[in-house]
Amino acid sequence: MTQSLTFCCAHELKKFRINPYYPEHYPEFEGKMIDEVMPFMFGAIVIRGKNNIFDGLLRKCLKLPVRYHRWFGDQVALAKAVGAGNFNYSVLNPHIYLNIVSSVPMEHHVRQLIDQGVQMLTFKGPTLEKMKSLLSAYQTLKTIHMDGRE
Repeated sequence: MTQSLTFCCAHELKKFRINPYYPEHYPEFEGKMIDEVMPFMFGAIVIRGKNNIFDGLLRKCLKLPVRYHRWFGDQVALAKAVGAGNFNYSVLNPHIYLNIVSSVPMEHHVRQLIDQGVQMLTFKGPTLEKMKSLLSAYQTLKTIHMDGRE
C-alpha cells in the first residue's frame, strides 16, 4: 500500500512584511511577516496516496471571516491545519516546484528554467494575461530539451 504523503512549498523565496490593507483590511496581519501568517504557497500541494486534505481545508476556510473567502483563505486554512497537526507534510523546494515568474520570460530565460530543473511555474503580477502564449513556448522548448535537439 502506498504511504500517503503531502508536500507543500514554503515561502522561502522572499520573506516580507505582509500588507494588512491588501486587498482589504486584515487586522490580524498587522506587523507580521508573510511566513508568520501564511508559511506555505498554496499554488503547489502534491499529494501521494489517499491523503486528501482539501475537504478539511475547505471546512477550515469556511469557518474563517467572510473576507478570507475572497482572498487568503486557502493559505490561512492550510497554515491552521499544519499548526493543528492535521497532517504530516514535507517541504518542496519552491525554486523547482513553484517558481514565480512576474514578467513574460524570453526564450533564453525559459531555456534556463528548464536547465535548472524547474517543474512548475506560477505567474504573479500585471503580466498574467500576456503569459498565455508561454505554455506553448515552454512545451516546445521542453520537447527540444528532452529530445536533445537544438
